[in-house]
Amino acid sequence: MPSPTTNRRTLLGVVGSTAISGCTTFGAQEDDVGIARIVELETESSSAALPFEGEILARGSVDEPPRIRVVLENSGGPTGGSFGSTPPFSTHGATDEDGVIASLVPENRDIVVGTDELFPDDPTEHCWRLAGPIGFRLYHGYTELDTGDELATEFTVWVGPDEQCLPAGEYSASFAPEAGEGTDPLAELALSFTVES
Repeated sequence: MPSPTTNRRTLLGVVGSTAISGCTTFGAQEDDVGIARIVELETESSSAALPFEGEILARGSVDEPPRIRVVLENSGGPTGGSFGSTPPFSTHGATDEDGVIASLVPENRDIVVGTDELFPDDPTEHCWRLAGPIGFRLYHGYTELDTGDELATEFTVWVGPDEQCLPAGEYSASFAPEAGEGTDPLAELALSFTVES
């Protein structure tokens, strides 16, 4: 895990006005009671030259599942590495302290093994639940990063077909992009989010 001296970014509570069509949301609407909502997101990088940030794009409602965005910026010299299928963060599950898994489904559905039928248009029993097992294609290509370059991706947050609805609590995941085969990671990246329901 990243050291205590790493960069830390935190986004609290309310989704900002730039996230949802100029509106500011101060809590769940009446119809959204019971739906799992992301209310806090934290990101962390072990490298000062590769800050890792995140934002909540949608907290989660009866209209759409929670949605987050993560960004890695190269603020140092030219570098590069293998960032997996969904640069910069290619871990697709976050867990709570009891092992409950929140599936992180990337915006890039080309790497998803399955069909659009996996993603229902409406929640089931207060859950944004996948309709079947999901898998992801692996990618190990090398990505070059010049100074100032960014890598960004978005995830929606679901539960698996046999998982319970996400209980309230903190969910965390980590990913370590590799500089090359047999080398130390470029950085250790971590994200965590707090769910209310």
